[in-house]
Amino acid sequence: AFLLKALSIGKVSVVAPLVSLYGAVTTVLAIISGRQVSWIILSGLFLCILGACLASISPSHDGKRESPASVG
Repeated sequence: AFLLKALSIGKVSVVAPLVSLYGAVTTVLAIISGRQVSWIILSGLFLCILGACLASISPSHDGKRESPASVG
């Protein structure tokens, strides 16, 4: 319960989506090393990165965003 509460507030709420991108990091490393990838893999990679950026946007107490930019 404490872990889930920590993930929903504070600085951890920005870091947690980034940590969950380990699959995207390994995919990028595979692309850099020359492995052929399909458009499905590239679209999944894009969705993972977009989802992490959207998940890192922290709302303020009145429902509005505290800053206009998330991790991106």
